[in-house]
Amino acid sequence: MGLLGRFMGGGSKSKSSTEGFDFTPGSTQSISGQEYNWSSYYQGNFDNFQRITPEEVEAAEETAKEMEQQVGLYGRKFQADTSSVGSVRRIHNSEQVHTRNRITQIVGARDQAIKTQEHLAEKIAPQIHEQNERLGLSQEKGQRKIAQISEQFSKRREALANLRGGM
Repeated sequence: MGLLGRFMGGGSKSKSSTEGFDFTPGSTQSISGQEYNWSSYYQGNFDNFQRITPEEVEAAEETAKEMEQQVGLYGRKFQADTSSVGSVRRIHNSEQVHTRNRITQIVGARDQAIKTQEHLAEKIAPQIHEQNERLGLSQEKGQRKIAQISEQFSKRREALANLRGGM
């Protein structure tokens, strides 16, 4: 059925969603909020057509210009924010590098202080060699640890004896 048949109401009245618009009398089609009554328009009656004013057109054009500006402004803002995040990242990385360098220098200075103390100790008491001194400290720490472990075991044995004696 052709377009003229649709306007005149000829042919089949059933329509599927793929056929297009319904031009039967009294039917309307909505596109972008505008109701189109094609049978009325065919008869020359355009009273129900929604008209817009020049002011509405100007307002829409002004809105379109503002939105175009907004697109540019948003893009520039996002670019600036991304640049700021990149700057913060570079500042953070720089801070970490300098922190590591300072720590390395402090550890190096501490090592030098230890070497100086060991040198002075060797000059003051030449009979104590640095390895012997470190070995003596290690033995002393080991003996203290053994004493602590022995004390813990004796407490556990005593608690076990108390538990067995209470039964």
